[in-house]
Parts: sequence; C-alpha cells; structure tokens
Amino acid sequence: GDGAGVGAGPEKAAASPKLLVDQRDKWRKWWTRTYTTVGMIAGFIGIIYFGHLALVAFILVLQVMGFKEILQIRHEKLRMDRLPPDVPIALVDWFLFAVYQYFIIGMILTSRFPAFFMLHPVLTLALNHHSLLVFTLLIIGVVAFVITLRKGFYKMQFKQVAWCGTCLLAMAPSSFHVANIFEGMIWYG
Repeated sequence: GDGAGVGAGPEKAAASPKLLVDQRDKWRKWWTRTYTTVGMIAGFIGIIYFGHLALVAFILVLQVMGFKEILQIRHEKLRMDRLPPDVPIALVDWFLFAVYQYFIIGMILTSRFPAFFMLHPVLTLALNHHSLLVFTLLIIGVVAFVITLRKGFYKMQFKQVAWCGTCLLAMAPSSFHVANIFEGMIWYG
C-alpha cells in the first residue's frame, strides 16, 4: 500500500526481452567459438593423420609455450625487484631448458631410432656419447650461471635458477607422454 510497486508491473510487461538477432556481441562470440571448435577438431584430425612424430612435435611446442609462460611470471617479479638488465637470466634459463630437452627427447629417440643416428658421423657421435654431451652442456650451463652472478643480487639469482629447475621438473610429465606415445600406451599400432 505504500506505492513502491506501482508502475513496476506495466513497465516490465512493456519491455520485451532482447532477441538474439539484435545482440551482435553474442553472435560474434558464437562465431568465435564455432571457428575455434572447427580448428581444434581439424588439428586433432591432422595430428592423428600425421602420426607419432606430429604428436611429439605438438607436445614439444606445448612444452616450450608452457616453459615460456612460467618463466614470464618469474621475470616480471625480477623486473620489479630491479635486477640489472645486463644479467642474461633468460638466456641461462632457455639454455638449461634446451639441455633438458636434449637429454629427455634425445634418450627417447636414440633408443627408438638407433638406425637413424647411424646415418651421419655427427649423429653417431651424439648417440654414442649422449650422457657425456648432456653432462658437458650442464657444466657449461652452471659456468654460464656463475659468470652472470652480480654482487648484491646473489639471493635473487639463486632463486631464479631454483625457479628454472622447478619449471624443468614441472615439464617432466609431458616428456613421459612422449615415451608413452612410442610405447603405444596412448596410441594405436
């Protein structure tokens, strides 16, 4: 009886709901979802069509993208902490990532395709001395890290190399997926 609800009923009845035809943003989102869905289905069919090596390459691309994203989180923190720009932390991180990939993927590929590695003397050397090469590259990475140390920033730099090591450990399960692909556990034939 206080008049608060007076006029509310007829106004709501007069306002008709918006039709989907009149809402361009919803159509744009719908088309975006449709294109994305078709693209993902085509990508899946393409990976199935091209086989094992395409799937391994796809996993490697995902690892690189994931490692990049994880490192960007840490590098933003380092920029805020005012680490000198002449310290090539990203270079050391990416070098260690490349050594990790060479170790894991190299081990898997050399055990699965030894005949391929006998085609060229350099590949034969890589097959026969894989562990020594990985150890040598890791030593080079450690020396590069020590060379980049700057006085007053030791704690920050050691945190960064620990962060990089943790990121590499986070990448390990996807490397095991590569081994499973060649074992046939998640793939036919």
